[in-house]
Amino acid sequence: MSNGLKKGDPCPACGAAIDAITTRRRGNRYYVYAVHKVGKSRYECYLGPAEGYVHADLFNPIGLKGAIDNDRFNEYLARLLYYVDNISFDKGLEILDRVLELLMEKADKEERERLMETLKAWIERLKS
Repeated sequence: MSNGLKKGDPCPACGAAIDAITTRRRGNRYYVYAVHKVGKSRYECYLGPAEGYVHADLFNPIGLKGAIDNDRFNEYLARLLYYVDNISFDKGLEILDRVLELLMEKADKEERERLMETLKAWIERLKS
């Protein structure tokens, strides 16, 4: 249910180290919380429903995932790109430019080389 989150990991909600993961049942649904201990006291951060959001997936084409889903942003991006078919060419280029900018900020030397190879392959595809 915790999708890989474990003791010591940073909490997706507050950033503090997780001391434990717990679930609570409310009705017929389970909800996940990160437990943090500070001295003799403790507090919990809500991370989302264990089984996913039901209504968000019904009414929102890009869905909604709880903080326990480490891959949620990748899925949001993939769904967004799939469902936004009326995007203008210029807006698409603007988004591509921003994505490349973000990749460059995060990339180390080896990853930048991989990015360059990917872009070279795309350039070759554009030429043909």
